[in-house]
Amino acid sequence: MIIQAVLPHTEILIWVDASIRFVTGNLKPLFDDVRSSGLVLYFTPFSAGQFTSKKMFNYFGDSACQFETYFQLGAGFIAAHNERFMRDVMFKTWWACAVDPECMCTDYDNRELSCNMTIRKYSKCHRFDQATLTLMLAKLFREFTFSFRSPYTKYFSVKQGHSDNYFQELEAKMHRDDRGVA
Repeated sequence: MIIQAVLPHTEILIWVDASIRFVTGNLKPLFDDVRSSGLVLYFTPFSAGQFTSKKMFNYFGDSACQFETYFQLGAGFIAAHNERFMRDVMFKTWWACAVDPECMCTDYDNRELSCNMTIRKYSKCHRFDQATLTLMLAKLFREFTFSFRSPYTKYFSVKQGHSDNYFQELEAKMHRDDRGVA
């Protein structure tokens, strides 16, 4: 919902969650990619058929096996260009699914939250916003979903469960700067 609210007020919107660590300050090539394609995302190595609930597939009139070959999107990084298709098709549809109790957040079983990576099974878990965006892109663009793929190691890394001592490092840097130490 935040993306839907903010996108009309900026040329490019970058959404990152706490797991994202930028590895470069030069994001101009990323901005160029976003302007060119409208949307830049990163994909996980996991199957959408395995990481989306049966209830969501039913909602969209689909089945898990139809999406086995599509990789699940990682929702921790989204870069979107402010253009009509992104606002009115992609993000409005995503938002509509989020607020519909029968779509993204159906009455789920707590076991759906845990994804055992070693077991291959359709709809073994559910990734809510990621699953919705993955299904939307796959239904609209089929094998061309990869045109929205970010070569993310070029711009950022994903560090789930990782913590930084940002404020301690910033304070130490300020003290070094005050003393003239590089």
